Amino acid sequence: MAETTIATTNTELEARPTETREPSRYQIPPVDIYEHDHGLTVFADMPGVSSDRVEVNVDNDVLTIRGRVQRETKGDAVSTEFAILDYFRQFKLNQEVDQEKITAKLNHGVLTIDLPKVEAARPRQIPVSVG
Repeated sequence: MAETTIATTNTELEARPTETREPSRYQIPPVDIYEHDHGLTVFADMPGVSSDRVEVNVDNDVLTIRGRVQRETKGDAVSTEFAILDYFRQFKLNQEVDQEKITAKLNHGVLTIDLPKVEAARPRQIPVSVG
């Protein structure tokens, strides 16, 4: 059922940075998604991102997560062989997600996003009467 509630979009790499600076490339953070009775929980691995440099937003049923890595430089680079890339990923949400109640927290480089289901989409017990 999780596949019908949230789907990864393939637009991650068409991201446009909000400011012009280098590098303008992004990496896609790996995620684990768990479904439970009350909704979904997304865990995104974003090492190197502090809470003041992470953004989570919803627009037109698309959940976007973005993290900017703080680059520390000590002196002038003589040679660089790896790039520190910012994070970007999007997910398409359906109407089962209560978008007004989405919450997010960052703890030791792991972004946790709770996506609660709307009340009508939650499983419920139907009482059985006698007679």
